Amino acid sequence: MTDVAFDADFTVALWLVVPADRPGSAGGLATTFDPTSRTGFNLGVISSAGGYNGPGDELRVSFGIDAGTDPRWIDCGRPSPSSNLISNSLTVFDGHLHAASTDAPAVADWAHVYRHHGGKEWEDLGQVGKGAAHGVGPLIVHCGSLYAATWNYDWTRVDTEDLTPCRVYRYEGPGRWEDCGQPGASRRLYSLASYRGDLYVAGDDCSVHVYRGDRTWEKVRSFASHAHPMTVHDGSLVLATLNPATVWTYDGTTWTDLGNPLGDEEHCNQIHTLDQFDEALHLGSWPLGKVVRWGPRSTRWKDLGRLGDSTEVQALASYNGMLYAGAIPRSEVFRYDGDHNWTSVRRFYDRPRWEPLQVCEVDDTPRGERGLREWSRVTSLTQHAGMLFASTGSCTGAAADAPADVRGTVHAMSAGVTATTAHSLEPGRHHIAAVRRGGAVSVYVDGRLAATAHGEVTGSLATVAGLRVGPDVPGAFRGEVQDFGAYDHALDRREIEELAAQRPD
Repeated sequence: MTDVAFDADFTVALWLVVPADRPGSAGGLATTFDPTSRTGFNLGVISSAGGYNGPGDELRVSFGIDAGTDPRWIDCGRPSPSSNLISNSLTVFDGHLHAASTDAPAVADWAHVYRHHGGKEWEDLGQVGKGAAHGVGPLIVHCGSLYAATWNYDWTRVDTEDLTPCRVYRYEGPGRWEDCGQPGASRRLYSLASYRGDLYVAGDDCSVHVYRGDRTWEKVRSFASHAHPMTVHDGSLVLATLNPATVWTYDGTTWTDLGNPLGDEEHCNQIHTLDQFDEALHLGSWPLGKVVRWGPRSTRWKDLGRLGDSTEVQALASYNGMLYAGAIPRSEVFRYDGDHNWTSVRRFYDRPRWEPLQVCEVDDTPRGERGLREWSRVTSLTQHAGMLFASTGSCTGAAADAPADVRGTVHAMSAGVTATTAHSLEPGRHHIAAVRRGGAVSVYVDGRLAATAHGEVTGSLATVAGLRVGPDVPGAFRGEVQDFGAYDHALDRREIEELAAQRPD
């Protein structure tokens, strides 16, 4: 081990203790990264959480390098041939990306879950709930299983339709979904979250429930308005309510009110996504399309600015040292470059000279070409296979309102070179080694190669940022990091196996 510049080949290694029943443990392990130039490396552990959801309790390792490279996008195709809304659902389970659909012209095509096999290939895992609800919204991994919650997303029709309360299901195999019961009386179950070993669900009956097994759900709390997105941050479950917009934290015993993030309902009356970045809680709001931050060293909300002409931010995710957000009405992905600056890195829906309405209403043109029937959204962002995946959908999610064009597709972005392990770390002690060798980066778990990515980063990785072990831009890992070491060359497989065999006391 020696002083390392991290500019040429290098290796970093450490021991990681993953706690059981953890209150959210995704976060940073080691980094030298300058977000201004987007230069350096990032090593952390991640959990997938799409849109309103999460996170789950699966935990994977991500190692990336960058030197300010331009984002590169690929088209991952259409999971459902006929749905125009891939739900707020992108979730990694058993080594594969999963996505859920909402509504379709035929009832038989409602509420399906799909598994990605690379390229544009998707496997249909069957309909959830036998057509009792228009769609599946939340997907999450909890205690080694994939859970799905049904919903009826289209708020313009939900109050006039004859709908039964929604339910939660557990995946048992292709075409087989076990009914886990009905939590409350919600016709829209918005979000699922795994927290301290328990599965939580929030819905439009203004309540949060926790699963007690055998199709039994216990009400944890009722609110004055819809219980909407959830996440886990700083050891607490975090939830936001909808109309009025308020953020709450829950430590397993007490609920704490953090207030309206922009001060009043005129500036923020809906919160659609919650995520952790730079050790702070971040959220996406309506109707001004802003991201707002809480913490880590402040107990006040900080406005991080508006994303172009967006009206609503529906997804947040960190990837290779940077924060990304997905928004409507142009189905657009933005990168946060600091100091209120949001850079558009992809616009999926952008007709020539189209100027969308800035209020959510049906306009009076023949096709509703400026209002919500024309709007398109990024519904979900999550990291998998070294890339950041984005799903798209129509505004209302109703098949009658918009065609299945770009709406209902999935895309993936890479920036720099990132390797992401496919399978979750089990609770306990693990040896992690991250190796850069030329244009390749690799992750070893317990002495075995777990992920490799190849690419080209033009330019030096040298940065003014110092080495940080422990908390970094994804947040603080809620476990233990021990015996960190850095090496000025790429260790080979035998050397890594020897390090992994030297288990600390």
